[in-house]
Amino acid sequence: MDDNLRRDQIYFATKNKFGATEFFSLSDFNDVRKTDLFSKKYLAGFYSAIPSIKGV
Repeated sequence: MDDNLRRDQIYFATKNKFGATEFFSLSDFNDVRKTDLFSKKYLAGFYSAIPSIKGV
């Protein structure tokens, strides 16, 4: 996620209050720099998509 993908290639999915899935791109955010660690900010909830990590 941090090394090989551009901001316009990373998409997030979230559910709205009606249960419908909404998709948005990392490039939709204005305050994202090329040097940011996207995965670290995602896990911290910075991109409005709440990470869901479940054990396999």
